[in-house]
Amino acid sequence: MLFTRRYRYDVEGLRELARHLASPDLNLQKRAADALRKDGNLRDVVRLGDVFWRAVEGELAAGRSPGNPIELEKVRPLATIVPRLRELCAAGDRRIRNSAQAAIDFLRAGDSNSRRG
Repeated sequence: MLFTRRYRYDVEGLRELARHLASPDLNLQKRAADALRKDGNLRDVVRLGDVFWRAVEGELAAGRSPGNPIELEKVRPLATIVPRLRELCAAGDRRIRNSAQAAIDFLRAGDSNSRRG
């Protein structure tokens, strides 16, 4: 990989990614957005987390229980990754904005075949 920060492809790695995206530290935000932009496997895992949370929200909206509430709370930060990237697309720092937009574009395209690194 051409970047220094690697996030694990598990719940803890995604929770760390979500924390970095939400951090007030611009360097952490950029590093996390860059990791998503450059790592196709990480984007795949984020996509799965996003689909999972949309399904959970659909079940809740229909009045059904989608599973153990305690376990769901443990992985709730996964639901914040894509919305936070969208927020960062309007960031004041051009570097963060560009990295976040590139990551969103890759996520939207479902582009796991053009992995870089």
